[in-house]
Amino acid sequence: MRLFARIFTVAAALALAACASEPPRPLLPAGAGRVALVAARFEPRTNFNAYAQGKGAAAAERGAEWAAGGAAAGALAPLSGSAVLYPYVAPFVILAAALVGGAAGGIQGARHGLNAEDAAAVHKAVEEAFAALKVQESVAARVAEAMAARGRPVERTEAGAALAPRNAKDAPDYKALLAAGYAAVLECTVTSVRVVAKKGDLPRVALEIALRVRGIDAGGVTLRQFEHKSRPEPVARWAENGGALIRSELETGYRELAEDVAAQLVER
Repeated sequence: MRLFARIFTVAAALALAACASEPPRPLLPAGAGRVALVAARFEPRTNFNAYAQGKGAAAAERGAEWAAGGAAAGALAPLSGSAVLYPYVAPFVILAAALVGGAAGGIQGARHGLNAEDAAAVHKAVEEAFAALKVQESVAARVAEAMAARGRPVERTEAGAALAPRNAKDAPDYKALLAAGYAAVLECTVTSVRVVAKKGDLPRVALEIALRVRGIDAGGVTLRQFEHKSRPEPVARWAENGGALIRSELETGYRELAEDVAAQLVER
């Protein structure tokens, strides 16, 4: 009996070792033919509006006086004069004000919170400004560029766009594209763009972008998750030069995520 148990243990260990050494399935099969690139057709989750309302982690970190309970008047009141801000105010200016409003302007906001009408205008402006960034399309474009640079061009078509995910739970099978002659489909979905507070004597925040990529071919579906985290910067820096830091960090994130995706597309 003991001999049988030992033999079983050794056999199980060998089986586990074999599984562990098996390389993960690549996003796309080696030598795949035509590849369709599809970008999701919905806005990623974001917490910019949570910051605009003084509910961000950076506000909470400083205690009750930083919890504005309403939009932070110190940074956002100048933007609340009109119910429709975008496109008359640049998107990055609005997003920078939202970020600073929640993380730094909460002190003023607690005492001079915006009224319901102005707060609603700010909320709408932040949503429209974020949508104007076209995050999904921007990331897909960078992925296409990274693929072309590696000699593996991908194709974007109206047929692919019509099948793209329209919410975070949507998972199309793309059978129509595979039947049309594509060897594989590469689906890119930015699931979130978040403002993340970092503790310290000087409040700092960073941008984090989460990307989900699916590779679909005749052999099945492969899923990979990618994430980009910017360097934490002092709150005030995000508002400088009309939100230039937000623009540059997003572009850096798109580019680095695209390079990470391209690097994992085929077997090495």
